[in-house]
Amino acid sequence: LNDDGDLGVRIITEQSKALFVPIGLLRDTEKGVWLAGLPKSASVIIRGQEYVVNGVLVDAIYEELTQ
Repeated sequence: LNDDGDLGVRIITEQSKALFVPIGLLRDTEKGVWLAGLPKSASVIIRGQEYVVNGVLVDAIYEELTQ
């Protein structure tokens, strides 16, 4: 949630800056969630998003998921 109470996620822009993107929660299951409102391609901050605000430069570390 942002300061206004909007549900969203923080993504990393092409300029390596954090950006809050409001989203809609379409479905929540045991295997994950379906969201609306994200760009077609987005690098979503999944750890540490609470430590950044819009416009802050982000040095992302990407991890490959294993199942």
